[in-house]
Amino acid sequence: MADDRLWRQVADVLRGRPGWTFQASPTPGAPPVWCYVEGTQVELSVTVDDGDVRIYLEDTDEDVVVADADGLVAWLQANAAAALGHPKDGLRQRLKAGRLFSWD
Repeated sequence: MADDRLWRQVADVLRGRPGWTFQASPTPGAPPVWCYVEGTQVELSVTVDDGDVRIYLEDTDEDVVVADADGLVAWLQANAAAALGHPKDGLRQRLKAGRLFSWD
């Protein structure tokens, strides 16, 4: 149950940001994963497992574990700032923010 809540928090951080894609795992029981793609190469992936956020670095085959979504943001800011590009301002986000129409 805690993994589900943590997964939603991670998804809230990454959803809509340029370069991030959600990949459901074809392997039964394997967790879904968020992938950061630069060009055609996956640079890093993020998943939640056993109450931790796990960041996998493709080029160095290294795993980094952080405690929560705030830790993920802090790690990305320090190590992969490009992965924290501003989320796309899609219709859903504009509706949630009450910014569908501008009356200026």
